Amino acid sequence: MKKYYSYRVNKYISPLPGNNEWISFYDIGSLVTEEDYLYTENEFIKLFKDVSAQFNIQDYKITDLESSGNFDYHNEDRIKCAKIEPLIRDILRERLWCKLRSNKLEFHFGYDYYMYIVSCDFPISMNDINTHLIVEKFDSPYMD
Repeated sequence: MKKYYSYRVNKYISPLPGNNEWISFYDIGSLVTEEDYLYTENEFIKLFKDVSAQFNIQDYKITDLESSGNFDYHNEDRIKCAKIEPLIRDILRERLWCKLRSNKLEFHFGYDYYMYIVSCDFPISMNDINTHLIVEKFDSPYMD
């Protein structure tokens, strides 16, 4: 059995989002300003890129794709890290859902603005990653 390390990434100060915390792109204008939303969204993208760089990952495979829109993404497509930012934004903005997989890492995205990182074989070193997001050991509910 392969060993893995799983982490949950979120923006929340408390363990569970409260009634007045934004949880979605669609909360812009009511619970969050566009500026604050984009700051947090950019933090998620930066963390994704930083962890990918730590593991020297150049691309990811899209799997388990769910989309109701007309996007140019397909299951089993490979997408380079240098071009992955629009896809992550689409996921975080709830336009589509998928897993992003490499031979060393997987990224899963959950409800209420959670992201899960699953590392195969080696733990992630957060010492070299600068983020305002909360990263905690937590099993991804989207593991196969």
